[in-house]
Amino acid sequence: MSLKFFEKYDTKKKKQFNVLVMGGSQGARQINNIVIALMSHEEINKQFRFRVLTGSALYEEVSKKSKKDAELISYSDNMKEHYEWANFVIARSGSGVLSECAAFALPMILIPYPYAKRRSPNGKRKIF
Repeated sequence: MSLKFFEKYDTKKKKQFNVLVMGGSQGARQINNIVIALMSHEEINKQFRFRVLTGSALYEEVSKKSKKDAELISYSDNMKEHYEWANFVIARSGSGVLSECAAFALPMILIPYPYAKRRSPNGKRKIF
């Protein structure tokens, strides 16, 4: 993926592209594991910076698996700071994340919660 694709979103961002990753308040083990694997590749680290909100329940586990320079946060009550930092968001698809990313005009990849009792795969994404 070329950085030129993302330049239109925020030209103030420097050489690296900032990716905010969130699994929700409980975290998302699969999302965290995929991002940890991505961060282990030198070529990816040259182009992308990841900030991972792990969820308090998974912070220790993710800390042990990731590189020392990884930016891991267990919980934050200041999401504005993270959204302003980000060029792109990868997150669980909840109404809060949808509305917040829309407010900050952030492109996103949304991952549905696999164990949701009421699944409506088309409901939220039709709006966005």
